[in-house]
Amino acid sequence: EERFATAFHSSPDAITITDLADGRMVDVNEGFTAIAGWPRAEALGRTALELGLWADIAQREAVLDTLRHERRLRNRAITVRVRDGSVRACLMSAELIELEGKPHMLAITRDVSELRHAEEDLQRREGVLEAIGYCADRFLRSEDWDVAVDDALARLGAVTGVSRIYIFRNHYAPDGDLLASLRHEWVTTGVEPQISTPDLQ
Repeated sequence: EERFATAFHSSPDAITITDLADGRMVDVNEGFTAIAGWPRAEALGRTALELGLWADIAQREAVLDTLRHERRLRNRAITVRVRDGSVRACLMSAELIELEGKPHMLAITRDVSELRHAEEDLQRREGVLEAIGYCADRFLRSEDWDVAVDDALARLGAVTGVSRIYIFRNHYAPDGDLLASLRHEWVTTGVEPQISTPDLQ
């Protein structure tokens, strides 16, 4: 019991003990407060629903269904809405335990938001590098530069997640002023193209 108490209070993960009868929290650790933003005094006696912790109610039902059938779950991906309203990606492990003869849920939730963001950034960079390589090959092999540019912009737009990509051509007006005219444009679905706008020509 002493070892459990030490691990409970020192863990950086959110650890909660919940009464299955009414879903109310009977204990939470400092890790819970650090992740969810709710002080222990405000969380005890309240449910996760009352605190708005479940960003996706369907995930809650899936967790409870797994516990009812298997009595435990490991590293289930869930989304948690914290006190400031933001949503965090988490991994949840839980199992059913008995306290004073009553069923409770012991849950450990780890915030993996930063890891997920790092993975997404890495995938995005790899996608951009692949797209750049594709574009270079496309230009070398194509006899129609205009077609190659449009194809390249579409590829870059898809991997970067932007809504619009422009290519302007710099040229000089008869009076010597430097001008920039829109020559190629890619837009994602639902975005109005601007390539025909007179002011951009």
